[in-house]
Amino acid sequence: MMRALYTAVSGLKNHQTRMDSIGNNIANVNTTGYKSSRVTFADTLSQTLSGSSSPNGNVGGINAQQIGLGMAVSSIDTNFTHGSASSTGNNTDLAIDTDAGLFIVKNGDQTYYTRNGNFTLDNDGNLVMNGSGLHVQGWNGENGSVNANGLPENIKIDKDSAMSPKTTTTATFSGNLSADDISQAITAIKVNYADGTSESVDGSYASKSLTKASLVGASGTKYTILDANGGSINPDGYYVGNLIDQTDKLTSITATGDPITINFDTSGGTGSKGGTITGYPDTVSDITSGIYEKNKDGKIDLGTITEIKPINSTDFTIITNKGTFTITDPPSSDTYKVGDNVSVQAKVTGGKTNPGSASILTFVKEGGSINTINTADIPSALGSSYRFGDAAIQSITATGEPITITYAESGTGSNGATITGYPTTAIETSGTYEIGKDVPIELGTIKTGGIEKISDTEYHITTDKGTYTVTYDTPPSDPYEEGNTVLVQAAVKSGATNGSAATLTFADGVSINTGDMPPSDLSSYELGGSVPVKIDVAASDQLSGGISVVNSYNGKEVQGLTLTMKDGSAQTGFADDTYSEGQDAYAVHTSTVTIYDNLGASHTVPVYIQKNDADKWVVKVQGGTYDGAQVASSEQELEFDGANGTLISGGSMNINLSVPYPNGAMLNEKVAADFGQLTQYSGGNTATASTDGYAAGFYKDMSIGQDGVITLTYTNGQKQEGGQLAIATFNNEAGLEKAGGSLYSASNNSGEAKVGTFASQGVSVTPGALEMSNVDISNEFSDMIVTQRGFQANSKIITVADEMLETLVNMKR
Repeated sequence: MMRALYTAVSGLKNHQTRMDSIGNNIANVNTTGYKSSRVTFADTLSQTLSGSSSPNGNVGGINAQQIGLGMAVSSIDTNFTHGSASSTGNNTDLAIDTDAGLFIVKNGDQTYYTRNGNFTLDNDGNLVMNGSGLHVQGWNGENGSVNANGLPENIKIDKDSAMSPKTTTTATFSGNLSADDISQAITAIKVNYADGTSESVDGSYASKSLTKASLVGASGTKYTILDANGGSINPDGYYVGNLIDQTDKLTSITATGDPITINFDTSGGTGSKGGTITGYPDTVSDITSGIYEKNKDGKIDLGTITEIKPINSTDFTIITNKGTFTITDPPSSDTYKVGDNVSVQAKVTGGKTNPGSASILTFVKEGGSINTINTADIPSALGSSYRFGDAAIQSITATGEPITITYAESGTGSNGATITGYPTTAIETSGTYEIGKDVPIELGTIKTGGIEKISDTEYHITTDKGTYTVTYDTPPSDPYEEGNTVLVQAAVKSGATNGSAATLTFADGVSINTGDMPPSDLSSYELGGSVPVKIDVAASDQLSGGISVVNSYNGKEVQGLTLTMKDGSAQTGFADDTYSEGQDAYAVHTSTVTIYDNLGASHTVPVYIQKNDADKWVVKVQGGTYDGAQVASSEQELEFDGANGTLISGGSMNINLSVPYPNGAMLNEKVAADFGQLTQYSGGNTATASTDGYAAGFYKDMSIGQDGVITLTYTNGQKQEGGQLAIATFNNEAGLEKAGGSLYSASNNSGEAKVGTFASQGVSVTPGALEMSNVDISNEFSDMIVTQRGFQANSKIITVADEMLETLVNMKR
């Protein structure tokens, strides 16, 4: 009877163990990557009451008589089937999709394994297990590639990484050129110039080739020379050739005391005390103060109020010493009072300086720089002065253009003689000239027989440049001899720039280059207008750049043409072609090629494609400057098979460009354009181009793929491999020992970890998701009921055995 008690006790204890396992499973029903466990039972050793016997001739065989002594836990197993993936949207979360495979994490030298893919990046860019900070293991990328042959290491993302730019070398064109294109007549031609202006052409258009220099000075100033024939850049970096005519746009006029004329919009302006004022003039010619810029508000003085006449309860008319004006919507009816001075802020529509008036002009140069000139500071001759401050010009420095210098009638020769008879007025292109200061003048070489003695102290000498009188105070000890070069030191009396660019230095220390100012012969400057400014580059700025041939019309560089066709549509025309009204032409289709240079700067170059005959097309790149790069003209004929629409000739051409660098270097780049993928089918024109270059980029984001490869995304839109996560598999995952925190460690029965890439281990993951627990609630509840019944049945055995023992004891009574 006692056996029954102990047998039931073993049943109670082990069913309690099974219930503990079920409870743990249910507790971890929402634990990321949790693997459920189960408890299995086995019976224990049985007590044999009698052994078994084999049958014989008299009786049959007899089985052994055994009584079991209870049960024990046979095993506690871990179920490594994969759980469902739960999407999180976090790009560092990973859910393993297969039964096999565990992530590898490390705490120092201690290695653990986990199915919990809840990872994150820490401040240093380390990929770590969220909540514990354990380092995720794998292989880091280098220069966009990953070597997974070495030992795994801590995964680290360099958030400060940069991607070097890639120079464009190829441009691949793909898509269709419509076989349905037809030509139509040109009805109008408009020429579009490089300076942004345009004009219509009557009859026909034909361009002329001109040499253009596109230069950059050491100061950063950009220069453009059109019709630079014969020009070059000498070894010192100076441009040798024509002077540059640069156009400055006058953007504002500042009145400095002298009257200027300003035009205003008369639709209404804001009064000095509020409200809208109308009735003021559209042109005011006596403005003496204020800054006036086109399309911005400027001030008009309307005088002093002498009378106010109401119009209604709010509006009224004011009469001043300058006219009659209407004020609507004032802040209140008594805002304006007799005796008040009133003005209005009205939009400026135009303006100009008055002849002879001084004002400050603000120009914007072609390169974008701002130049401010006070017209009072525009002198024209040596000795003249500023209008304000009365500071005389002290010296003129000729910078390549001719200036006129007047010298004293007599000067001193190299041997102390006084020389006269030389020209006192000369055209000079170099040198600095200051009133009263001597300047050496070369008078030439004395000819044979060119010395005539007049007296002991006077001679006439004749050189290859003229005849001069030489006098001495006393008879000379070293008179001039035949073959001597004669120099005279002559004092400067006066000088004039004659409109040429020159550097002027004033007595007050101010120095200006007249080439940087509008010419003094312009008596009035139009607000918003363009003023030619002549710049002497050779004396003012070191240069780098290039010289190219451009197309021109009426002396101006042509950017392109707009052709109006018979159906009213507008088509692109080429600057180097000829066109005439009534001429048939096909439509021009434009694609763009973005070319990146060595420093990653982009240059967008338009590529034009036009049909010119049956099954024949021409591809053109027009020469010009595109985003700072100088692109040479190029074109290629394409021919298609009319029967099947495939390209049969003209599959490629080169696009050549030169890129000026800030340090003065010039990069020459060649891009191979491939047209082999173009077709000619019926339908639309869909030709586009793709290139292999890109700009420099900086780290933007990262993601992990199904294969565990880490991909880095950069600000230039490019991507590259930044690493590879390692995965571990075991011969017996169920033999791993749980270490807490969703971690496992290897055991004697799990086998050694087999570490490799996801592909090599046959493992895949779902990015942006976490693996859910594989606990099956319905199965756990069923097991709970079975376990409960088993526990109850065993407890019943104890109860019944106890009653039987009690009955046995009671028999004694």
